[in-house]
Parts: sequence; structure tokens; C-alpha cells
Amino acid sequence: MDRKIIFTFIVISILSILLLALKLATYQECHIINMSIKSSETNQENTQHQFLTDESILFTANTLKGKDYVWDFGDGTPKMKTQSTSHFYHKPGIYQVKVLVNGRCDEYLEITILSASLKDDELKNAIKNNKPYIDGPTTVQANQPVSFSDPTSSVSWEWTVLGANVAPQTGQTATFTFPVPGEKIITLKTNGDINRTAQKTILVTPNTADQIDNSAFQNAAPPPQMMPRQLPAQAPPPSFNNPMQEPAPRMPEPEPVAEKPIIKFYTDNDFKDILEDIAFGDAKTDELIPKLCLGKETKLYINGSLISWGSFFDQIKGKEIAKLEVVRNFKNKNCVQAFKITL
Repeated sequence: MDRKIIFTFIVISILSILLLALKLATYQECHIINMSIKSSETNQENTQHQFLTDESILFTANTLKGKDYVWDFGDGTPKMKTQSTSHFYHKPGIYQVKVLVNGRCDEYLEITILSASLKDDELKNAIKNNKPYIDGPTTVQANQPVSFSDPTSSVSWEWTVLGANVAPQTGQTATFTFPVPGEKIITLKTNGDINRTAQKTILVTPNTADQIDNSAFQNAAPPPQMMPRQLPAQAPPPSFNNPMQEPAPRMPEPEPVAEKPIIKFYTDNDFKDILEDIAFGDAKTDELIPKLCLGKETKLYINGSLISWGSFFDQIKGKEIAKLEVVRNFKNKNCVQAFKITL
């Protein structure tokens, strides 16, 4: 055999062994990377991966033998090179977050960013506490379809209604028709977890379109013409020339009918000022009652719970009202049917 061939073979073998040794020396096994995502405000794990714009989000990567970390937040912002880092998203949307560990091991996930300007405090709290949220009106008309939805990220939805004979529904949006007016409670359970449940109380008002159909009477025969009723002859006025004639009896005058008091119209802000005055002792509950067409029959809700007028002051004493919803009569806006107070 030619010595050159043998020499070339030996050189190639030595180089292969050296390259293999170098690869084995620098090889690092990729371990499972656990990505933790929390709200910096609550420091609670958010399994829905759903947050609000301009909310501080804490990202953490946990893995064995992790030394170098590079975060890519998917929004074009500069990459971060720490194991834990905070980030803000300024625009709503769905973003893919990537972390690269030790230059060769990576992990991905998607997060959803909702617009904070379009959502109220209740939705913000639901997202932060990993709960569903029922988005929909609080006052609806009978026999009119109305839809409710859950804008949070979930896998399954179960809708039921207390106080109404309607069938349960599934899906992210549910549409109900309530034939009977009154108060109803909508319950939503997501992901089959009883701990992921939300409730919303609504008021179903009579539908003004539900009127009697008069078409059947349009072609009916006119009623028989009634003859005018003859009044009995009145006694002649007493004659002063005839002392024997008795004077005609006088008819009693009708008693005056008390006028129904007119309820002044108060705006929602007016009622909020009055309620806060009561809470801080600047006014009394008795001063509010005359301003309500239903008086003490007006329903009171504090943080979603129905309370009595007797315990009303103790519930709001010294507390500021964060949100007030005034439920009014559909036909008479002056008539308040319920106060829904959030402290």
C-alpha cells in the first residue's frame, strides 16, 4: 500500500478524533425550560397568558445548568439577557415570547395583550386573578335576544341562568331570551373548574312592544248607540213665600284627592354624591328615601350582594364608592329600581 495513502488516513483519523473530543468537551444537554409569567403587581402566576397594555409583566426561565439567557418578546424591542426580566407591551395583540438558554436551548409561548383603555376595573381584576368575566348589559327587555361573552382566554365555557327557565349554553358567547321580567343571575364556569366562575346580575324589564294586537277589532261592528240617560227632575228651589215648603237637600262635596308627589330627576352622579355623603356622615339614609319612587322597596347591591336598608349604612360607612350603577325603570327614568354599588 502506498505510504501517502496510509499517512493521509492516519491524519484524517487523528483530526476526526480531535473534533469528536472537542464536541464532547463542549456539549451541553438541553434540559426542560419552565417559563413563568406573572403580573408584577400581583406576583401571581397567570396560566391564561393574558395581560393588559402597559402592564408590568415578570418573565422567568427555570432550567438545570442554565447560565446564559436571552429573551425575545416578539414586539421588536431590544432583547434582555437575564434569567428574570420585566416587560411592557404598549399595543394589544398576540405575541410570541422566546427564551434562549446557553445559546442552544430555547422555549416558546404565546401571550395575549388586551387594550386596558377598553376594559373596566372588573375585567382587569378578572384577568389578574385568573377568572372569567361576563361582558354584557345589566338591563335588558323581555322577549328580546341578548348576548353575553367572556373576553378572557379559556378552553371551555358553561352558561346557566338562575331565575329564568332558559336552557344552558356553551361557547365563548351565549345568547338568551328572557320571557318573564324580573331579576336574573347569569353564571359562567370556564375550563370545567368551579374555581373559575363568574356571576352577573341583570334586570329584565317589560317589553314596550308587547302590546295587545288590536287588528281583530278593526273590522268589528260598531257598538249600539246608547240613548242619553235622563236625569230625575230636580226639586224646585225653596220659595220664601211658602214657609211650608222644605229646602232641597244639599249634595255632599267630594273630598279633595291628594296629588301624587312628583319625583325629581337625579343623575347617576347626583346619587353617587348623596350616597357618599351618607357614607361619611354628612347625610342620613332617611334623606335618600323620599328621592326614590319605590322608597325602601328599592333594591341595594354592594359588591354584587343584595343587602337590606337596615344594614346599608354599616356596609358603606367610611368607604368611598368606586363605581355606581343606577338601574332605572324602562318607561319612567325618574324611577330608580336598584343601586349597584362597588366599593
